[in-house]
Amino acid sequence: MNNLFPTLVFSTFLIFKAPPSPAASGKTPKQMAVKFHGFLIDASRPIHRHELMKRIPPSMRAIPWIFSKMDGEEFYYELRPPKDRAPMGTQKIWDISYLIAEVDGVEFCDPVFLPTLSGKKQPFLSPLMLAPLPAEAEAKGVIPGSDGPFGRCSWPKEKRSRYTSKGQNYCYPKSSDDFDWADKKFLHFKKAWTLTRARGEQVFIGHPDSGYLPHPQVIRNILTYRGINFIEKELPPLDKWRKGIPIFGHGTATASLISGRPKNQQNVEFWSQNFHPNHESGLPWPPFGEGVAPKSKIIPYRVIKRSVVNLTFFSLMRAIKKAVEQDVKVISISLGSPLPLPWVHRAIKQATRKGVVVIAASGNYVPARVFKKFVVWPSRYQDVISVAATDSDGLPWRYSSRGKQVHISAPGVGVWSANSWFKNNRVYFSIARKHGTSFSTAYVAGAAALFLSHHGHDNLQKIYKRKNISKLFLYMLKNHAYNRPGGWDTQNYGVGILDVYKLISAPLPDPALITGRSRASKRFFSSLLPTGLDEGTYEVLRKVFRMSSNRELKSTLEKVGHELNFYLARNPTLAHLIEDLSMSDHFALRSAKQSERQDEEKEEKIGRLRRLLEDLDPSQTLSAALNL
Repeated sequence: MNNLFPTLVFSTFLIFKAPPSPAASGKTPKQMAVKFHGFLIDASRPIHRHELMKRIPPSMRAIPWIFSKMDGEEFYYELRPPKDRAPMGTQKIWDISYLIAEVDGVEFCDPVFLPTLSGKKQPFLSPLMLAPLPAEAEAKGVIPGSDGPFGRCSWPKEKRSRYTSKGQNYCYPKSSDDFDWADKKFLHFKKAWTLTRARGEQVFIGHPDSGYLPHPQVIRNILTYRGINFIEKELPPLDKWRKGIPIFGHGTATASLISGRPKNQQNVEFWSQNFHPNHESGLPWPPFGEGVAPKSKIIPYRVIKRSVVNLTFFSLMRAIKKAVEQDVKVISISLGSPLPLPWVHRAIKQATRKGVVVIAASGNYVPARVFKKFVVWPSRYQDVISVAATDSDGLPWRYSSRGKQVHISAPGVGVWSANSWFKNNRVYFSIARKHGTSFSTAYVAGAAALFLSHHGHDNLQKIYKRKNISKLFLYMLKNHAYNRPGGWDTQNYGVGILDVYKLISAPLPDPALITGRSRASKRFFSSLLPTGLDEGTYEVLRKVFRMSSNRELKSTLEKVGHELNFYLARNPTLAHLIEDLSMSDHFALRSAKQSERQDEEKEEKIGRLRRLLEDLDPSQTLSAALNL
């Protein structure tokens, strides 16, 4: 398993091939390989195993199903086959899911699939890598070399073969040499401090990540006694070093951008004992950067141990629920998954209804040749503020995920933050440049803490109601808190680049602008569709399902939407075909003179989409809805 993370990180560069074009032949597209984990059952009352067994087909009852209640959850259950059980087809899995969902008291029954992380024939693996550069390479610094994606430097030669593919280098632009470039050029949060005495006071931030380390830049603001380790329940949420898996210090690095504190004399001795002098800055000890909200407090939740590309996210669901219990006001999620996470989404919806602002990274390294636009989960859910990354020149980072679900961008390439690494059985600290939407997300989370502290969370509740606090913050981001460089792509990277000064200086809006009803479906079927559920997409899906009204379509998608999302996530060609159809002239407002040829082309593409879905062997329920 030690080689799992490097394989995961560079899979998008080494092993994927572009899928067939939607206009190509009608062959079934390649799929992301997945492994069935089990069923997650959400109930409104205690459920017994025999109630579920009655719903499982007789041929499947001989399997020694393992039924258990999830720790710490009132009515959450897992039903899974033994590990040595032969794989089941996805059709059978979805059929069983729908049957279990019919049991009285069962609210949802979601199949849990894990992406398979091996196999050279897969079109792509996980579309997210949010960890910083490997600590060993960071500790040795960077050297001049051939032009990489950032144009100036590369890793030491002895590390290149281990962490990078041939011709692929990682380095940072010259414009990121200044430790405070992100604030001076774009964020302006120190300027915002001149408008308010608040620096994040009285704001608790839930931080589900790799755990924490006693890094002097941020440790004074981490509430270690309130943190929870959801991986090893008996231990505190300390980060753990693992050979070959360079996410060590990821949680501490992102926390430092939210709530970092300045250097003082008290920790000079600490640095002299623990600081590794051979780091990138070359200074006797690193100058401290400050987080956007340096007086906010972070509650750490350790929910990952090997990769920020989490696969099931049960721990994340539990962390979100616990954060709400602990009265956090902001949750910062620098994690993601290539597959839908409905159980996490339900926890997020509960959090936002209680006044919590949830912010998540849009994702990194999604291969553009596979997915034109792809924001990972949970960032793509409507209740979450999705953040993309920009570089120190104000340009969208070429490896940042993008799409219609992104709300705003923030600096995320060459960002100076807390750095930690393990060597000779000892932990060392410094600061170093990092890259990824993880760090963009941390900046926006800090801005949320500063905003809530400045206006007062209780005061905002009185004006806008608790359930609308997240909508209020999103409104402020989209209408005031950004700068938009020339040629900015608002369709893929949000409204612009975060400007905290504009966020704090802008007046609060009329409550009538904030309290509108949400359009989110309770079954979240719109989460994957690249264009969202606009009229063009509705038109496509009505044709696919052979339905005459949006009302009838919505009712059907309430039931089978999660399964449809699953197939779209596994098959980029399907998602592209829906996107192309929904954005084409075929489904725009058409005149009566539209040619017969265009109508025939439209019907041919709809037919091909239906054939592709049929070839994927959908469940009986989805097949019936499609009239296959």
